[in-house]
Amino acid sequence: DGDTGVVLVFELTDRGWRQVDELLASDGDRGDRFGASVGLSGSIAVVGAPGSDTGNGVDAGAAYVFLRGSNGWSEQVRLTASDGVAGDGFGFSVAADNDLVVIGAPAADVTGAQRAGKVYIFESNGLFWEVNEIISRSDAVLGNQFGYSLAIENETLVIGAPGEHNSAGGVYVYEPSGDAWVQEARLPGSNAAIDNQLGFAVDLSDNYAIAGAPGCNQDAGAAFVFRRVGGQWAGIEE
Repeated sequence: DGDTGVVLVFELTDRGWRQVDELLASDGDRGDRFGASVGLSGSIAVVGAPGSDTGNGVDAGAAYVFLRGSNGWSEQVRLTASDGVAGDGFGFSVAADNDLVVIGAPAADVTGAQRAGKVYIFESNGLFWEVNEIISRSDAVLGNQFGYSLAIENETLVIGAPGEHNSAGGVYVYEPSGDAWVQEARLPGSNAAIDNQLGFAVDLSDNYAIAGAPGCNQDAGAAFVFRRVGGQWAGIEE
């Protein structure tokens, strides 16, 4: 009702897919856009609500973590950005990987650069979710939208920034090193050109990453596939 939002959960059975649950935010309100993004890892689900009003301001955004138990799915916690402000859109993108939840706020400002974007990594200790790290670009500029899309698997994190370099776009890979997450690579944008929007969507599986570029080929669009071999990423197909 009024963009409050809902998430439907389906399960694959021997008779096909069937709906088994319906997720709602415990404090949902009009305009929250709960379900604008979703992530799933085992018995953990994370749902973004980038239009949620919080103590940080209007449309600061929130994300909700749900746990699957014997009686279905139940809300565990509502996450917000510790440094968030109105209009950040925290929860525009989400991803989950075991005890890690990653939340994108692509409209967040960084050192004066509007909509440069931030990514928040939360980690669970079994009882609570705490901020593990907040990632932003040191070279942030207006409209990068870093964190517009996210994917994480086995602690390899892929982040899309479709607005950077006059919307040519960019895709970054991060991995944990000691107590920090560090950039492993910036994936090469094959045939990168203004308005390609590389990084509009991303995904990750094993040592392969894929990034969408809907503005490529005069808006016909394209997807670029990358492969990691020996710690080095290279484009292999468009």
